[in-house]
Amino acid sequence: MKIYSDTKVYIICPGNYNSGGPESLNQLCSKLIEFGIDAAILYIQDSVPLNKEDPVHDNYKKYHTLYTFKLEDEPHNVLIVPEYFSEYLYAVKNIQRVLWWMSIGNYFD
Repeated sequence: MKIYSDTKVYIICPGNYNSGGPESLNQLCSKLIEFGIDAAILYIQDSVPLNKEDPVHDNYKKYHTLYTFKLEDEPHNVLIVPEYFSEYLYAVKNIQRVLWWMSIGNYFD
């Protein structure tokens, strides 16, 4: 993975959902922004309906992350995907892809 001056980092996360995984994803996004990297949470629907007007769970608003529902599939950009959503790695062609293995238990359930 290479970060360029125009790199955008997208982090896939279930919207309106509270658990340790999404909190870690929001913490990562917050730190990347703090380090001057253009990063945003890419919210998707999972087990909880996605509220597109406010997809950020109340517990994560303190991280002040940016969010989006679309990504730019460009070679300089990066997509970070937790293992639970690994199928999203195949939905893009050009973007740099990173699999974050957060938990062994989720993948095999």
